[in-house]
Amino acid sequence: FILATTELHKVPATILSRCQRFSFRRITPEDIAARLQDVSYQEGIELDDGAARVLARLADGGMRDGLSLLDQCASATVGELNAQRVYECLGIAGEQTCGQMLAFAADKNTRGALELFNRLYAEGKDLSAMLDEMICLTRDLLVIKTASGAGISMLSGVATDKEVLELTKQFSSGELVRMMESLQS
Repeated sequence: FILATTELHKVPATILSRCQRFSFRRITPEDIAARLQDVSYQEGIELDDGAARVLARLADGGMRDGLSLLDQCASATVGELNAQRVYECLGIAGEQTCGQMLAFAADKNTRGALELFNRLYAEGKDLSAMLDEMICLTRDLLVIKTASGAGISMLSGVATDKEVLELTKQFSSGELVRMMESLQS
């Protein structure tokens, strides 16, 4: 028997003790995006580079997840599949929104943050996904604060590199850690 799982912690110890285990690395977002482009070409799906990058980031290292997301978005969209349509299909807020929300926090603009939050809620966006994106963006800001030059390659892609660099200037490391803890809880 071959048992494949991405959630090893859910496999009972009695099963694990009788298995030979092979752990595979996560697939890089660049490789997932390239494969999604290949599949979309073969299937006649118009997929732009931005959409492929968003789907690859959302796949979180899993090719199967990336292909499932592509299929879900392609079946719900007519015409070219771009990043904005991916966000709409999946009901998530999108790159600019998280950057906007953190910019409001940096400016201590409570009204702007609440209005944006209310708009997203009214549009039926997945607020837990938005919180996950904000956690990723906060993590990105911490990475850049800690390892400015080398950290660029470690970014999640939730926001553009330019946006991350601008937001990094507006927060101290302590504020970012506090924000990360609040968002996670």
